[in-house]
Amino acid sequence: MNTEIIHKISILDKFTSILIFFALILGIGLKIEIDDLNYYESNQNLIIIAILALLIILFIFSCIRIFDDKPILKINDNGVFYRSRFLPFLPLSHLEWNEIDFVELKIVKYTKHSKGKGLLIYKKNNFTPKTIHLEDLNYPENVILNTFKKHSNFLNSISRIEIKKQY
Repeated sequence: MNTEIIHKISILDKFTSILIFFALILGIGLKIEIDDLNYYESNQNLIIIAILALLIILFIFSCIRIFDDKPILKINDNGVFYRSRFLPFLPLSHLEWNEIDFVELKIVKYTKHSKGKGLLIYKKNNFTPKTIHLEDLNYPENVILNTFKKHSNFLNSISRIEIKKQY
């Protein structure tokens, strides 16, 4: 049975980022005057100009992302494909199943105040895992877990405890 899991950024999330960056640009734009943009007067004005330029660039990238229809995560029999950068239209990074050392099911932090189930994918000879937040996906958890169990070394919390007892 070929199972392909595809996750794309929703249109609502794309428009939310556009609105946030637009609001920040508008807020800063209303606070400053044209004379304040004279960067020869003080370093503080240079910082404001740099922040405004960064927000404008992020706003432009957010607008371009509306036209990018590539998924941010794709899992199939060939491996795991994921978006590794914020930039739109870049090819997905590919991680073949034989490149994965092991996968771990764990409770991970989404933000400072929220936690949820996540899959940590450890690539061979790399200590930094790629994290997939399971609550973000519109697929049943057991389908995702079975796909990883089928193709890779899978450690859940019970297996980790048993491994620690052996050593």
